[in-house]
Amino acid sequence: MPDRRSIPVHAVARPGLLRLLDAGIRSPLTVVIAPAGSGKTVLLSQWVASRPDLAVAWFEVSDADRDAVRFARRFGAALAGAHPSIASAFPQPETTGGLGEAYLDAVAGALADAEAEVAIVVDDVQKLRNPALVDDLWRLADLLPPTSHLVLSSRVDTGMRLTQHRLRHSLVEIRQRELRFDDNDAARLLGLLSGGEVPARTAALVREHTDGWAAGVQLAGLTLRSRPDDDLLASIAESDRLIVDYLGEEVLDAQPPQRRDALLRLSVADELHPDLVPLLAGEGPAPDLLRQLERESMFLTAQPQRPGWFAFHPLFRNLMRLRLRVEHPGLEQALLVQLAAWSRDRDDAVTAVEALLRARQWDDALELVLSTGREAFEVGYAATLVRWLSAVPAEVRRSDPRAEVLYGIALGISGHAREALEVLRIVADRPDLEDGIRTIARGYLAAGVQFVPPAEALLVDGELALAALDADPEMSLPDIMQLTQREPLYALTAASVARAELFLGRLGPAAERLDRMLASPGALYAPYRIHALGSRAVVDALSGRLVEATARADEALQLAEETALLGHQSTGDPYIALALVAARRGTPESGALSLREGVLRATGNARHQLLWLAVLAERLSPGPDGPTEVEEPPTPAPPVVQVELDALRLRAARLAGLPEPAHETPEGWSSVSFEEVAARLVRGDTTGAGRRLRDALRDDPSPSLIAEVEQELALGWFHASSGDRGASERHLVRALSLAEPEQLLGPFLAAGRPVAALIESLPGAPDAFRRRLVRIAGAVGHAVAEELPDPLTRRELAILAYLPTRLSNAEIASRSYVSLNTVKTHIARIYRKLDVQSRSAAVDRAADLGLLEPLGTGDTL
Repeated sequence: MPDRRSIPVHAVARPGLLRLLDAGIRSPLTVVIAPAGSGKTVLLSQWVASRPDLAVAWFEVSDADRDAVRFARRFGAALAGAHPSIASAFPQPETTGGLGEAYLDAVAGALADAEAEVAIVVDDVQKLRNPALVDDLWRLADLLPPTSHLVLSSRVDTGMRLTQHRLRHSLVEIRQRELRFDDNDAARLLGLLSGGEVPARTAALVREHTDGWAAGVQLAGLTLRSRPDDDLLASIAESDRLIVDYLGEEVLDAQPPQRRDALLRLSVADELHPDLVPLLAGEGPAPDLLRQLERESMFLTAQPQRPGWFAFHPLFRNLMRLRLRVEHPGLEQALLVQLAAWSRDRDDAVTAVEALLRARQWDDALELVLSTGREAFEVGYAATLVRWLSAVPAEVRRSDPRAEVLYGIALGISGHAREALEVLRIVADRPDLEDGIRTIARGYLAAGVQFVPPAEALLVDGELALAALDADPEMSLPDIMQLTQREPLYALTAASVARAELFLGRLGPAAERLDRMLASPGALYAPYRIHALGSRAVVDALSGRLVEATARADEALQLAEETALLGHQSTGDPYIALALVAARRGTPESGALSLREGVLRATGNARHQLLWLAVLAERLSPGPDGPTEVEEPPTPAPPVVQVELDALRLRAARLAGLPEPAHETPEGWSSVSFEEVAARLVRGDTTGAGRRLRDALRDDPSPSLIAEVEQELALGWFHASSGDRGASERHLVRALSLAEPEQLLGPFLAAGRPVAALIESLPGAPDAFRRRLVRIAGAVGHAVAEELPDPLTRRELAILAYLPTRLSNAEIASRSYVSLNTVKTHIARIYRKLDVQSRSAAVDRAADLGLLEPLGTGDTL
């Protein structure tokens, strides 16, 4: 059902402002910006009530919404509650602070598919102390379909980029000037609050001294209930204090002592339930006190998203808290402790922790976080855990190593890897700790290998942790939110050590360690298994075992789909593995969707080392003009990627006829070795090529499959240059026989046209793989006959390849492991770029342009 806010009984009609809001709905965005107490929320509630034709999603920002995961889930729930046709499932946001491209695209797609005109009201935007989330709201405004409209209400416009919307759209801005009451508005409000007609001179003076500020006028009206207006006029005229301070005191002083005391006590809670009244205010107040206060317009309003709950206006609440501290020192702390106990008894650990932190009960807060904080962790609120633990003085937190380890874990999960490693390193190096807590710290240090280098140091931490666990099967491990039990800790550490081996380029040891980890009991935990299967698929893809890589990546993504974890960060590895497979097969378009999804997952929690693998997947098969959509991370590339990037630089220089650039020559065979041999052959230095070839082969006794193919190609090319045609053909045929089962084209395309020409001249009828190899290699550098003004992206080409089939959009999404909205969005863009209106027309137009090629055996998006 649409979210219809309750309107205060004293609300004054503002027809002119309602017409302004109605006009604004024709553009994507409206902003309402004015100080606290200006009547922003009341006005928007009146507007929503006046528009029953709209499906309204009302989102009231809270201080805790700086956590992007919490914001995303609440925002998604508000959208889903606006109308039944709006999808309720959205991707996991970026834990580095923002929502991320995938989340925003999904929201825009869901709104485009909604069977209603939707208004999204985001109230109290100034509470979003996360700049990335504020930026995302502006990005969302740009993505909204014509049937949706965003209204942002805030006390300040910090971070708001209004100029663009002023220029591109008829942006409606309602500010303090428009919200300011005139004399008539003030008279109506004063009359409603005082229960009778108010003289014009009283209304004019109140309006003058409050400058038409709604809260000030309201406070004056409440004061008129208990004193003559002449007395009020004289007091206002003679007062040198701010009107809000004076009238606030007048409102409080006008209350009976018992009620005034109850108001001060109740102010400690951000939100109030009737059951809290006797706990905080004693047995004196009436059971329905909260309803009475709401009816009397005592700055208390019901909370629509929490039926039965109420909240004071922040201005009035803060005023009362100040009075409570002055009049009853120490009472606020005692009441907060009671509020924490009450909340904990009702399984509301979040409110309990917040209350204890405000009460400065550090030890109790830490114990509660450690015992119940998993609730926040399991729903992805890692940033909330960081905020809680950061609020505790460092010396108190460090006195409990469990809390310090949890702080490090939460920092890492929320995208602050370097800070996390610093915290965990201090714990691991403390000599006074028990082996269990030190082992936990080292295990989670090893997990940092995905985020920052150097892998060598973190590999040592992981090996020390595994050795300690193996040496002492009975080691006592402190339970930190069930994250440190023996089996999952062992699995996490073993997988981290394997990833360190992977990033260092030691693919054989990495594969062995991952296989052992996947057979361990701890690997039954779905996120760990998905992650490890994905890492194993990456190892296979880098080794050239593309069939196994595809199978393992598919297994990981199918498990993610079955366990509702497709949006989880753990799926980044299998997605990027599929992108690497596509690059190795020379079909980058078939991996474009996977590459995008993998980058989104890896960016989500700043796994920079994994992002380097995505960079590699893109660079291995650049488009005609070499576009790069994947940004290089801010950390140095891991060795396994750096050697490939060096080889790509050497290849570019070779193809351009330029001198060989400076580079390092790694031990054993690598793609750099192949390029060094190729550069010498191109220059006609057959002797030098042979010498370099023999040295590299001698140093690599057990090459990977891709290395074997490269070696056979290098030998075939060398023997051809030396005039030994028979030896050349034997090596080239051997290379083809190794590569064909995997559909491995990458090494052949890297070698370029000289090797393609040698393969084309091989005796015997070519099979399908050989014909495809020669055709693709021969087409390198050639553009299609006709270019589109706005070319299709690789992701769009990936979807285009499915259009000739009978697969539905939902089936395409399932096969691609992406959302249905993503498929619909890409198809709409394909139709626009091809200037067609239907699927069959798109297929015909794409065929005319030479854009359609069926997916090869084993190709997976």
